[in-house]
Amino acid sequence: MEKYSLQKCAIEHVAHADEMEGIRKITKDYRLVSDAPLHVKVIYSELIQFEKALKVHARVENEILFPKAMAIENEVKKKFFEKAKLN
Repeated sequence: MEKYSLQKCAIEHVAHADEMEGIRKITKDYRLVSDAPLHVKVIYSELIQFEKALKVHARVENEILFPKAMAIENEVKKKFFEKAKLN
């Protein structure tokens, strides 16, 4: 159980919280030049929407999924060790 702890996953998840940083650097924070082609405008717009959705997804994982999963994991560990004492 320790090898595949959810706590480790949660810590790694927080460490990789900004996957879009590189894209923002490449696009200079999605800044468009005045004569940018239409397809570039569409791509930048979609990247902005994707980043917003990604932030919502990460927030749900951080505030709901991981806390609940870790609480369940702790309950399972507790029950496991209680049962192990009986053997």
